[in-house]
Amino acid sequence: MKKIFVIILSIIMFGSCSSKRYLLTDSNKDKSFLVNKLKEEKSKGLISKKPIIVVDGVPYRFDYELKDSSLDISKSEIKKIEILEREIGIRIYGDFAKDGVVVITTNKQVDQSERKSEDKPKKSLEESKVLYLLGDKIITKKDLDSLDPDDIESIEVIKNKEAIKKYTSEDYDGVIIINLKK
Repeated sequence: MKKIFVIILSIIMFGSCSSKRYLLTDSNKDKSFLVNKLKEEKSKGLISKKPIIVVDGVPYRFDYELKDSSLDISKSEIKKIEILEREIGIRIYGDFAKDGVVVITTNKQVDQSERKSEDKPKKSLEESKVLYLLGDKIITKKDLDSLDPDDIESIEVIKNKEAIKKYTSEDYDGVIIINLKK
């Protein structure tokens, strides 16, 4: 009986320790807001038990950045929570994203350029006209999707209209240059 009690207690302690990594800084019931959201997304099959949390572009991995510290945000600072498709997450974050990627946008950082462009409608990547280059060769989005992320040396994104003119005379919203490892 004592062994069973110890086993049950260990399971409870282990379970609560892992979810503590996703607790928010709130002192009330909102502290567990993200934990509950992650459980909900896990039940839908969109993520597994240890997803990467990306806050304002900064990734926090379960067994690394979140091992010794928790997220420094409160529920009131969360503007939006999105779940990346698994394949996209793995392309961006590698094998660390196999349990899923949760992207959190907060209202903490308001970039000056964002303030100036608030009146402009924002385009998604699918709506944008983007020129993809593999080195100096033009490729299609389909070609880009077939690239092995491990073969990529670097990716350069150009959004400045004057700089884009260096690569094309057509009206593009951006240029993405992919350089492969040699």
